[in-house]
Amino acid sequence: MRGISVIRSGWPDRAPRGRNGLRCPGTQTRFAASITNGIGIGFIVFCILRIATGRWREVPVALYVVSAVFAFYYLMPALHIGQ
Repeated sequence: MRGISVIRSGWPDRAPRGRNGLRCPGTQTRFAASITNGIGIGFIVFCILRIATGRWREVPVALYVVSAVFAFYYLMPALHIGQ
């Protein structure tokens, strides 16, 4: 296999790659209706992964707020709000 090089990411952790793997199965649900929903799911999953790995201090407070707003938006139908 001459001439083929292996690209190595210099990322110290695997959370960003894991986050993309977690998001892929969710694309076949009702969240695939718009790009905004995909971005919201990404924010929520990113925050959850940072909390789970003990690196919650690295996430800006504004991202937690935006993630909470998205989570509330996704829970609105289950809570029968806005119907």
